[in-house]
Amino acid sequence: MLRRPGLESNYYEELGVAEDASPAELRDAFRALVRLLHPDQQTNPDLKSMAERHMRRLNGIYGVLSDPAKRRDYDTSLQEDPVPAIVFNPSSNIDPRRFVSRFLWIGALVILGGACIWMFMDGIEPPASAPADRSNSFVRAAAPVTPRTGSAPASNPEIETLQADLRVARSERDAARYELARLRAAIAVRDRDSHSSASFTPVPPVAVPPADPLPAEKLPPPSRLPASNIVPAMPRPLGSDPHQFAGFWFFVQTGQPQNKNLYPPQFIEATLTEHNGAIHGTYRSRYRIVDRAISPDVNFEFSGSANGPTLVTPWTGPGGAKGQVTLTLINENSLKLDWSASDVGSVQGLASGTATLTRRIE
Repeated sequence: MLRRPGLESNYYEELGVAEDASPAELRDAFRALVRLLHPDQQTNPDLKSMAERHMRRLNGIYGVLSDPAKRRDYDTSLQEDPVPAIVFNPSSNIDPRRFVSRFLWIGALVILGGACIWMFMDGIEPPASAPADRSNSFVRAAAPVTPRTGSAPASNPEIETLQADLRVARSERDAARYELARLRAAIAVRDRDSHSSASFTPVPPVAVPPADPLPAEKLPPPSRLPASNIVPAMPRPLGSDPHQFAGFWFFVQTGQPQNKNLYPPQFIEATLTEHNGAIHGTYRSRYRIVDRAISPDVNFEFSGSANGPTLVTPWTGPGGAKGQVTLTLINENSLKLDWSASDVGSVQGLASGTATLTRRIE
């Protein structure tokens, strides 16, 4: 692999990909480094400043490699200035074995220093909250995103990524359960209608003498019909009972094209409970944000009373964030949620969002 003079590595090495990497591989490597080097992951001012410089350089590198014309020019520049080879002169007094030995010692010291820095940074606990970049505060999102609440220490970025992937897998699993239950209910209704419309010959009643009742211990166990034969109850009018809001609601990835002006969500979930007519809820979500140095999370809590199928109430989040949220029941298992921030506080980076959520069927 060729390098330009005066540089320790080229753009491909800094992204960790091959020179013939596809645009998808470049995009995935760029997003992985953004999650790792995002300034919001750092609370120490010096480390945060360093992360911001790396993010600016990373954005510049990706801007060159993601543009086909700029990438061709850059690849040409790599071929024009190869690194000169190092050749040992046998007639000189330099002992190659001493040179290799010194190189190995230097490499060992570099590795040891890197390990010490890693252990030191891994043991740092961030404060309860850290100031965010307010220059990009009011950005519209496809749906809300949730920063960490309270004073819990920051998690490892790789663990947070795995947790987000797990939430997406759970959302897909719950969506499959919901679709299976819907199909079973439709089949049950079809079978019921077909039986009710079939012709039959009535049988005259036969007088049967009453039998002695059996003792409780000899009664046969109740029959258990398969779920596909159970006819669902008639749905209640939406908003007739506040308990219709209660449950775990999540965002289902539909695969349909998203609005390019909105950030696509990684996961969205809302947990609602009802007590004496009051509805309490918590909202969590995360978005894919690769073009701005803002938090990809939005978290908040709310409480209020519904007016029919609609609930409009204020919400509060970490860092002094606050705003208003509107919940609207579409049907028994679909809920539209819209939120907006009147104050983004010191942590949150997104200002509004909207999403249609699906109820988890236990």
